[in-house]
Amino acid sequence: MHLSTSYEVLTGTLSNIASVVEDSLSSEEMRNVIFAVSENQMKMIGVNQLITYRKRIELGDFRVVFSEEDKLHEDGMFYFQLNSKELTSFLNTFKGMRKTKPSDVIFETKNGGIKIELTVVEDSLSDAGVKNTSQWTFDNSPINRSVFAELSRQLPAEDSGWSPVPTKHILGYVANMLPIMTSEGNSTLYNILTFGDDFVVAFNQRFNTLMQNILPDQFKGISLNYRAVSFMKSVICNSDMVEVNKTDMQLVFKTEDSEAFVKFLTRLPAYKMFLESYKEDHGIVIDRQYFKDVLKRLALVNENITLVIDGSKNEISVSNTKFRQKIDILQTKAMEELGEVHLKVRPQVFQQAIVGDDNQFSGELCIYFVKSENGGYTTIFTDLSKSWMSIAVLR
Repeated sequence: MHLSTSYEVLTGTLSNIASVVEDSLSSEEMRNVIFAVSENQMKMIGVNQLITYRKRIELGDFRVVFSEEDKLHEDGMFYFQLNSKELTSFLNTFKGMRKTKPSDVIFETKNGGIKIELTVVEDSLSDAGVKNTSQWTFDNSPINRSVFAELSRQLPAEDSGWSPVPTKHILGYVANMLPIMTSEGNSTLYNILTFGDDFVVAFNQRFNTLMQNILPDQFKGISLNYRAVSFMKSVICNSDMVEVNKTDMQLVFKTEDSEAFVKFLTRLPAYKMFLESYKEDHGIVIDRQYFKDVLKRLALVNENITLVIDGSKNEISVSNTKFRQKIDILQTKAMEELGEVHLKVRPQVFQQAIVGDDNQFSGELCIYFVKSENGGYTTIFTDLSKSWMSIAVLR
């Protein structure tokens, strides 16, 4: 086999594949980039425990010639796999060179296919006629049977209920909820994103955040692991539009040149109780952007913030041992019934609980207080749209 493509095509596709295969929970033998090639088709594929991602290379962007010794699979494709980290590290050495720049890359089978030699062609930056070549030899390890099953997985039929979705709608959830989740562990309460019929919910040890779910039915009744959410943010949402379907076990995405299968959980954590705690009997409205600017100063010291909310004076006092400031209250609702509200909390709780990009969300931050029988307050952060809320119990 003699397969050639451009350095830019290879590295541009490799970054997305690497985000799948270089997974901390994957075994070393799974951390490979798989190439599937025929005379008129080329795919680069990544597989881990949760995700199978296949990216097609345009027909005009590669050239391949097979020899009689090359053994094609029964599906007509020639498969080989290379260690992702080794491949990425080698290719990265050609970035930012001062005398040459990489142009073409060539893969060739050696030693009966047990080795793959990669040649990188370097064009001189000072003399257009001068070219250099560099070679690196990889082991072409056999692809195990369970991975092969993922390589041949079929997309649902065209008439099986695909939904077109602008990826900006998906990004609105995954980008805003991902910072709330923890990346540690495997499908625990704090590293899954739950898509209920009404809300998308992220759980945090200090608070919980809910956003109204306006996505199609494929995104309802499932939970996704942190790694799946991160993949959706960094890879799926690179396209403007995506087609989405759902099987018994996987969300399925397709674009013009890619396909992805993402495993989900059907067991949903109980979150309705948090909705029941939502009340607007007592609250204030403050300037969101200004409050977050003040939080930056408070976060310079790793200690609790003391907040004193005095509805009668229309101001909040925030302080720690190093800093203090007053913030104007724009509106109040029945705060005189609570008197002065005193709370202590880490500044990071506020920074994370106030979700989203300040330029995309309302400039008015609503904070409601529900007095608890055992002391403290259920504190609710939202805005006038009520499209999201974060709920924390503070004392």
